[in-house]
Amino acid sequence: DAGVLLGEGRALRRDGAAFENVAAAAGVADPAWSASAAWFDYDADGDLDLYVANYVHFSLTDLCNLQCAHCDIWKKPRQEELDLAGWMRVVDAFHRWLGAHTLKIAGGEPLVKPWLLDLVRHAKGKGMTVGLSTNGTMLTGETVRALCEIGLDEINISVDSLDAAVHDGMRRRPGTLAKALEAIEQFRRHSRRTDINVATVFNRHNQSDIV
Repeated sequence: DAGVLLGEGRALRRDGAAFENVAAAAGVADPAWSASAAWFDYDADGDLDLYVANYVHFSLTDLCNLQCAHCDIWKKPRQEELDLAGWMRVVDAFHRWLGAHTLKIAGGEPLVKPWLLDLVRHAKGKGMTVGLSTNGTMLTGETVRALCEIGLDEINISVDSLDAAVHDGMRRRPGTLAKALEAIEQFRRHSRRTDINVATVFNRHNQSDIV
């Protein structure tokens, strides 16, 4: 679901301390958008440890331009989602708490949001390390160049198989493999700093390509 997740964690000894809810601090009233700023645990000595996230994961939207066989997010009824201003407030709130942390952006398909580049630019302006996960079909050469100029640190593009029949079959749209591979090539051509990764959904249809 669209919202915010916290990943991993580092322990800080702050006995009895607590952080306020980051989403509330960002002015997001809907509880569905809330994210706990920290969580607590007691160590072997009985002391209270505070765990602070190493990275933050934004699921910007439940919307997607594909209807993949392995995913049902596109079946969900549409709901009201944060706009650019709302997500920028969330970025600012996390920055006040975590500083220049790592931000991972996904969806749904995040590129359905026409303001995605503005959000990446805002996060980079805060000194954050930013990664983006996408199915690759909406990554035009112009968009790739813009992301590279902004300073995107990591791109994760879905490639389930190098056999178009398998990949396109899983993604339920002809031509999706060709678009994903072209997007990878565009990043290789235009970026000197973006880490390029592929994300694969392993299943019986593509296991012979992988194993």
